[in-house]
Amino acid sequence: MSQISVSAGQPQTGRVKDVEEVRRHYDAGWRAYLDVAEAALKEEGPNLARILGHCLATRSSGERKQRGRFRPRIGGEPLSDRVPHACHLAYYTSVLVETIRNRLPEGTGRIVEMGSGWGAVITSLWLSGAPRNAEYWALEYTDAGRRLSSLFASMEPAYKLESRAFDYHQPDFSEITGTAKTVVFSTYSIEQITYIKDELIERILAIPGFARCIHVEPVGWQVDPGAPLARFDRFAKKLGLPPLDQAAASRRRCWRKRKNRNLLETLRRFEAAGRIVIEEIDTDLVANDPLNPGTLVVWRPA
Repeated sequence: MSQISVSAGQPQTGRVKDVEEVRRHYDAGWRAYLDVAEAALKEEGPNLARILGHCLATRSSGERKQRGRFRPRIGGEPLSDRVPHACHLAYYTSVLVETIRNRLPEGTGRIVEMGSGWGAVITSLWLSGAPRNAEYWALEYTDAGRRLSSLFASMEPAYKLESRAFDYHQPDFSEITGTAKTVVFSTYSIEQITYIKDELIERILAIPGFARCIHVEPVGWQVDPGAPLARFDRFAKKLGLPPLDQAAASRRRCWRKRKNRNLLETLRRFEAAGRIVIEEIDTDLVANDPLNPGTLVVWRPA
């Protein structure tokens, strides 16, 4: 395929996330789930659905994320405080999984998750009815996350999953070979990369059989940064005024926490250069944390 040049994006400004700090934080978090899974496996034997269920129940035992007057939302609708936190998380996970499953093209033979964490989403995807005989690839930065994903796969011979080390700063998909129709996805992982490089998109496009990429990431504020309300809130922030609404509060928090700032800008440059087609953007579709809503972005090769 001929290469089409993509002009450079906006200059990177401000501080970025510390790579090692991110790794240590998530490795410790995923190790806690690994301990739960290993203990449950020892007690109950290799039952994938139950072992995953034990880990999800452990996650649900934490406190509901409340941000002042803002509540978690799904599809723009606030979730009732009368509903237990565990139900919120189950709903949130179901929306993530079904959003991805419903966008798998017919004939998908390989599913690749970037930044797969402890394997909850990709494993839930397989259990929920995604192609049974497809290849599954869990690409993850942390050792604990890779170990738990592999542990899940070991419990079910039909679940053909490969777990590999992956770093967004040096993306490498070279182990993925063959021409199976391939879908790549990410959920709440690109958020940890303040600025992605064009190299990431280039290398996704170069995966053999690549057909579609699906992101659910907190980038809703990137959809229209020049909108009147967005410009007003930037002015209000300089004056020390509180955010006008939940979207403004989310925008401020994403910037303060050094979350990703250029996913949509990068994809739009590739689309303008004729390299990709952005098929869908659904702003602030799902959130567990009220101020960290995930926006759906779907794209494919041009």
